[in-house]
Amino acid sequence: MQQISDGVAHLAMRTSRATPWQRWALAFFTGALAALGFAPFDFVPVLLVSFTCFVWQIDGAADTVKPLRTAAVIGWWFGFGYHVAGIYWIGFAFLVDADAYAWMIPFVAVLMPGGLALFTALFATLARALFDRVPGPARVIGFAVLWMLLEWLRGHILTGFPWNLAGYTWASVLPVAQSVSLFGIYGLSLLTLVLAAAPAALIAKKDRTAHADLRGLAPLLTGLGIIAALGIWGAIRLAGASGDTVEGVTLRIVQPSIPQREKWKLENRRAIFQDYLQMTQEPGEVSHVIWPESAIPFFIDRDPAVLDAIGQSLMPGKVLLTGAARMQAAQDGVEGSDERAFFNAVHMINSTGAIQATYDKYHLVPFGEYLPLASLLRRLGLTPLVQSAGGYAAGPGPRLLDVPGAGRVMPQVCYEVIFPGQISQGVSGRPDWILNVTNDAWYGDTTGPRQHFTQARFRAIEEGLPLVRSANTGISAIFDGYGRIMGRLELGERGVLDGPLPAALAPTFYARTGDAGFWALMVCFSTWVGSRQVRQRRSLPR
Repeated sequence: MQQISDGVAHLAMRTSRATPWQRWALAFFTGALAALGFAPFDFVPVLLVSFTCFVWQIDGAADTVKPLRTAAVIGWWFGFGYHVAGIYWIGFAFLVDADAYAWMIPFVAVLMPGGLALFTALFATLARALFDRVPGPARVIGFAVLWMLLEWLRGHILTGFPWNLAGYTWASVLPVAQSVSLFGIYGLSLLTLVLAAAPAALIAKKDRTAHADLRGLAPLLTGLGIIAALGIWGAIRLAGASGDTVEGVTLRIVQPSIPQREKWKLENRRAIFQDYLQMTQEPGEVSHVIWPESAIPFFIDRDPAVLDAIGQSLMPGKVLLTGAARMQAAQDGVEGSDERAFFNAVHMINSTGAIQATYDKYHLVPFGEYLPLASLLRRLGLTPLVQSAGGYAAGPGPRLLDVPGAGRVMPQVCYEVIFPGQISQGVSGRPDWILNVTNDAWYGDTTGPRQHFTQARFRAIEEGLPLVRSANTGISAIFDGYGRIMGRLELGERGVLDGPLPAALAPTFYARTGDAGFWALMVCFSTWVGSRQVRQRRSLPR
């Protein structure tokens, strides 16, 4: 045991006393290593290595001439590695039309992860300044609280990008994932960070040397105990789960698996449309058909013949919910503009070919559907990927669609589903289910579509609502309100998925209170850390 303790102490000192270049390289590597915790790997233990080393590196900044600046640089490199490894797949979208967009990949590969890494740089600076003299266990919890505060800001500032929050690493452990029905993904991420950074408390520093401190086992054992308790509670919740479905509703999800390079070629448009119609009409008794995001590569609302063909493909009384690009001309009601506007929409179409309702996406994808800091980046020649369609405008906000025979649905187009707590915001009443249409063909066979799938699953658990996911090339699925997969089409698989619509559960605690549980945990942890700081200062010699 003593040899293990000495070995860990030696590793901590080596980590904190590296040369500048070694610091940056180690920070980048440990940040990138954390990506193995997310789908499709779901290797949770790697977070303990990654974040423990990160804490030690921030501690080691105290031994430098300018500790705050050193901590900031360490934090930036850690965040850069974390996001490069986590969202590298974004670059694949720029290879779909490589002749026009491939040159932009280096800019996107640096700008987006580099910008997100500014949050980690700020975190490391504050952690170095605030927790310099905080004892081990309190330092670890303070680390987790501060990290999650910055993660919450990352998920909200400039429309937000809450991708790969730490709690998503529990995707393959469904009992633990049930806890997001209490305090959401931010709450589970906070507890996960406490556990991930806990081994750092095993090392105490005194007079620029490190030694093992068995009192530091407390946060590790506490973190393991909390996660175990959540897992037991979640297992009990799942054991009592029912399999109720909505009577009279059988869904058909159409997944044609069309490569993105082929989708927008003019010569392929008719064949793609016919393919959708044929798959819609495959044998089987279904009541509602669902096509993915931007399913048909033209404006179906502008072509009566196309709408008529869609109506004929549906049995009388049946309904189609489809993602679609939509154009709205100035004379159609775009105020203050002489130009056309384009929207990423969801149409509800009945068996007569009439569009009964439309939802326009309002949370747009950076670089894909709109350009952040457009006035600056356009000077560099950067354009959004949908520039050929004029770029997308944001819709007015969330909207519930009343689907005949299937209740009220909350549409979530593509990446809108990654934002927790927004299912019932801005609408009157609670939806009966969530519809997520997406086109992950942009990102190929990478980790991106799998991580997107995971995050959709957590929205179902948080809200206690079934979530139906229709993707062009996968992963399409039907989730119940516990996040259980009722049916699934894999990435790249062509076919239709028929299945019943699971019944909605009673509103979860999270559905009723939003992030209140998360903030309650943050306040409790912060109060405890603050009390430990005060006690530590009083114990110092005057």
